[in-house]
Amino acid sequence: MKETNSKRSISSLAPFILFVILTTCLLSVLLSGADLYQTINQRDQVSYDQRTLIQYLTTKIRQNDVNGQIDVGSFDAVSDSDQGTTLHIFEVIEDRTFCTRIYCHNGYLYELFSAGGLDFSMSEGQPLLPVKDLSFSRFADLLQIDIQYNDSHSETFYIDLRSGEEVAHEK
Repeated sequence: MKETNSKRSISSLAPFILFVILTTCLLSVLLSGADLYQTINQRDQVSYDQRTLIQYLTTKIRQNDVNGQIDVGSFDAVSDSDQGTTLHIFEVIEDRTFCTRIYCHNGYLYELFSAGGLDFSMSEGQPLLPVKDLSFSRFADLLQIDIQYNDSHSETFYIDLRSGEEVAHEK
């Protein structure tokens, strides 16, 4: 009688062991898939932020590329050396001069739009995108932008300022 009881307990234990093995395999596949998804998602987000940053800067410059409206310097002043950490975009609205400052502060790209001549601190701007460092250099009609991203890789790109060119019209 005891032999039959032990055979029954072993035979009823086999499906339970099989269930545990199957559940363990299933959980490991799901967890590794979730980890892979998270890694891919983070990589895509970094790539998206980098493309968006370049597109944002290019669009802002192209929209405001009027002769003498774009300059570089420090946060507080336009520089005579044509190099700096802040891009200044000037525009005149109803006989008042306004300045849009684009700069890097506390690991983010910031934008600050203000009336000319007013003093602001860097933290008063609007944070837009993550970036570690940003600098601008101007060589006549060529604007060089050096970007160092938070993942420590850097990129340099150039924008040709076209404000001095005349538009060709077809006759």
